[in-house]
Amino acid sequence: MQNYQLLNDIDFLQKVESCEIPGDAFDHKAHIRLACLYYWQHGFDKGLHKVAESIRRLAESLGATDKYHATVTYASYRLTCEALQQMPEAKEWQAVQHLFETSDVISETQIKRYYSDFLLSTDAAKQRWLMPDITPFRNVADVYSPDFEWIEGRVPLLISMPHNGTCLPVEVASNMSDEAQKVKDTDWYLRVLYNFALENGCYLISPLYSRYLIDLNRPSDGAELYPGANNTELCPTTAFDLQPLYLNGKQPDASEIERRTHQYWEPYHNKLSQTMAAMEQRFGGAVLLEAHSIASRVPRFFEGQLPDFNFGTNLGQSCDSIITERLKTFDTKGYTKVINGRFKGGYITRQYANPAYNRHTVQLELSQATYMDEQTLGYDQTKADQVIPVLQEMVESLINVSNELSIAKTR
Repeated sequence: MQNYQLLNDIDFLQKVESCEIPGDAFDHKAHIRLACLYYWQHGFDKGLHKVAESIRRLAESLGATDKYHATVTYASYRLTCEALQQMPEAKEWQAVQHLFETSDVISETQIKRYYSDFLLSTDAAKQRWLMPDITPFRNVADVYSPDFEWIEGRVPLLISMPHNGTCLPVEVASNMSDEAQKVKDTDWYLRVLYNFALENGCYLISPLYSRYLIDLNRPSDGAELYPGANNTELCPTTAFDLQPLYLNGKQPDASEIERRTHQYWEPYHNKLSQTMAAMEQRFGGAVLLEAHSIASRVPRFFEGQLPDFNFGTNLGQSCDSIITERLKTFDTKGYTKVINGRFKGGYITRQYANPAYNRHTVQLELSQATYMDEQTLGYDQTKADQVIPVLQEMVESLINVSNELSIAKTR
C-alpha cells in the first residue's frame, strides 16, 4: 500500500484533486496539508473555496457525502491559516509539518472555542460554513473574518437577520457584566430556523456580532423608533429586563459609539443597500423580509404574552397593498397572528421601503415560544419542526408576490 505521507506536495495535491487517495489515507494531517497547500497557492479566499471543493468531491467519490461538514472545514482551514502566520516564509509542507504535529492548534477542542455543539450539529452548519456563535476568529495578516454572512440568491427576496449575531469583540466583552456576555436578548437560532430559504433561492444577510455591540435595526443617529414607548439605544446599555450591560464607568461614550457605527453598522447597511439595488436591477423589484424573534413575554415592551407571528409593515406604508392582503389571509396553521401590533417594523423596514419603485419590506417578529425552550434558551427541535413549514409557506408566498409585482412593473 502506498504511503501517501511520503508524496511530495505536487503529487499529493494531484492525488487529492483526482480523488485517487483512499479515505483511510486522508486523515487529519492530510486535511491540514491540503489547507496549507491551497493557502500558499491561492491566498485565503480562493484557497478556502478550493479546500471545500476538493474535500466535498473526494467525499462524494468515497460514497461518504454525509461526512463532509462545511463549517468544520472552514474552521479548520481558518485555524490552519492563522497558524501559518508563525512561519510566513514557509511554502512547503515539510517546512511546517512539525508545527502541526507538536500542537493541537487544529483540533476539535480548538474549533469548539468558537462554535457551540448545537450549531455544529445543525444541517445549516453541515451544508454551508457558518460564522462562529461563541467568539469571533481573529483578523491576522491576510486572513480576514467577515462581520456578517451574505449569500447571493436567485429570487427577488432578501432575508435580513440583524439581531441573530451572538459574538462580542473581546475588548467590548471585557467591559460587560458576566450576565451581559450571555447575550440573552438575541434573536436566537434564526440562521438555523430559516436555513430552508437557501433552497428557495433567497438572498440572506446575517451579522456575526450581538445587538449588544450595536443595534443594526436602529438609525445611526440614535433617534427613537417608537416615540413615547420604551426604546433601546443604538448601542444598548441595558438588557430587555433593564439590567445594566456594562460594568460601572465602562459604558460606551460618544466616540466609541461613532467607532462602532463606522466599523459595524455602516458596512451592514451598505451591503443591504447594494443588495436591494442589485435585486431591483436584476428582477425589476425586491422584497426585504426582516426576520426577528423575541421572548413571548417582555414586560418592558408589551403586556402579557405576544402573539406567535407579529407582522409589521409600518402601518401599510412599507409594501404594496397586495402584500398586505397576502399577510392578512396567510394561514398560520393555528399559530396566533397580528399585523402592525406592538411591532410595526423597525428602522430597516422603514428605511429600505419604497413601494412606488417596487421596493417592499415586511418585518416578522416571531415569538420564541414557537421554537425554543424559553427557560433554558435552548432550541426545541420538536417545536421548530412544527413552525418551519409555516415559515416556508410564508417565504414562498413572498417570493411569489415579489415575482408578480416585478412582472407587473415590466408590462
